[in-house]
Amino acid sequence: NTIIINELSDVANNTAPIGGGGYFNSVIDLRVTDASFFENKANLGGGLYVIDSTVDIKRTMFVGNDAQTITLQQDDIDDEVAEPGYGGGLYMWSSDGTVADCRIKGNYTSGSGGGIYVAGNPAYFWPESVSSPEFNNCLITDNTAYIDGGGISANWYAEPTITNCTVANNETVRAESLGGGLFASYASNVTVKDSIIWENIAANGAQVAVSSGNMYEPYPSTIDITYSDVRTELEDGEYGAPIDADGLPVIRPGFNQNTLAANDDESTDLVDIGFPIDFFGTTYTGLYVNNNGNVTFDLPLWEFTPFGLTERLGMPIIAPFFGDVDTRGEGSELVKYSYGAGVIDGYNAFGVNWVNVGYFASHTDKLNSFQLIIIDRSDRGSGFFDVEFN
Repeated sequence: NTIIINELSDVANNTAPIGGGGYFNSVIDLRVTDASFFENKANLGGGLYVIDSTVDIKRTMFVGNDAQTITLQQDDIDDEVAEPGYGGGLYMWSSDGTVADCRIKGNYTSGSGGGIYVAGNPAYFWPESVSSPEFNNCLITDNTAYIDGGGISANWYAEPTITNCTVANNETVRAESLGGGLFASYASNVTVKDSIIWENIAANGAQVAVSSGNMYEPYPSTIDITYSDVRTELEDGEYGAPIDADGLPVIRPGFNQNTLAANDDESTDLVDIGFPIDFFGTTYTGLYVNNNGNVTFDLPLWEFTPFGLTERLGMPIIAPFFGDVDTRGEGSELVKYSYGAGVIDGYNAFGVNWVNVGYFASHTDKLNSFQLIIIDRSDRGSGFFDVEFN
């Protein structure tokens, strides 16, 4: 069966024991597009509750929903659901599919998963099943959970994949709470790629927390995070503090086999990157290393004045630090570059080092150090690459 909720749907101010904004059980194809779920309440799934279903949720907002103890009034009888809440914005039980380009903001639960709660079927809920939804390009912010997973809580064989998402400014509030941004427990395996997790708050694991569940019958879990920005907390409990770059080896070693001679505004000839890259629809295998803190692809760029790159150049450029670099002065090192002189996490890379370089005109009383790394990620797709500014 197929159920479609489209852009005409504004689901708001509803209350139910399960699924304040909507309850869907065993739906083969649940499509939600350009809809909104505002200020709904339930014990499970304040905004939306989905079980044993396949979803395709796009460009939808889950804002200000609550999952907590509720009281239903009918025929002068108050029926209170006293269990802790789960899934303030969205609750997915034993369900798969995709949630993409959605905003999950300002939701609350008195239990787990302020923004999102994901779970599979444990063994004692026969048959055992895994829940493997994908969350792509979602903004998950300002959600609150009392126990764990202010942003996202994954439990009971859940295996969600989180890609290109921002999980920020979420919190858990209990004294021994876990995972302000992301929490995994009870045999869950979470994959996070190309995402931002920062400025979240919890007593334990402000950004990310992993638990085995019941201490007497543990269910170990994992969270695999790659190519993501996770702002960790300091040991003294000051959550969300920035990393002190002055104390870290922020320039990667290597990438120094070739040298650009001392100069003010010069460039290399076209040099081989070592692998093809697709830069905004055009494939390049070579580039020009320019002294003034950048590389270009169509032509060398000798000029420097403080003009805006996008409004002036008309050519593709990657500029880690666009400045008037001058390596002619005594005490300035030279610009160095190479392919294959360093490998980043097992991937081939091309790098350029502007390390201890002076500035115009031949000044060396202040030296700058920065680095550009282009990383081959053809494992993801033809021409794919990552860029590091160090």
